[in-house]
Amino acid sequence: MESKTGINIELGHFPGAFFLSFCCPRVEVGDNTYQKPWGTHFIPLPAGTHDITVFFKYIGTARCGENKIQVEIPEGEVKKLKFFMPPLMTASGKLTEEG
Repeated sequence: MESKTGINIELGHFPGAFFLSFCCPRVEVGDNTYQKPWGTHFIPLPAGTHDITVFFKYIGTARCGENKIQVEIPEGEVKKLKFFMPPLMTASGKLTEEG
């Protein structure tokens, strides 16, 4: 069985901010950008240190809610990350490493 290496990222927003359901978050890892819907997603990455940025486009703002984190991923491990966008659109989303 091949072991997985990468991140498992949960992308969420304040439940009352239903308009965010129409936005699609983006997860940047180095030069790669992954467009993912709200929810939990696995992104395979090689072992090493990665700079991860999460944001979404929203009414004239190209990088709304932007926040970033640096994670060290050992070979064969999956790091759990969580991004949560509060209801205030001028705020940064909260991006944390879980566990």
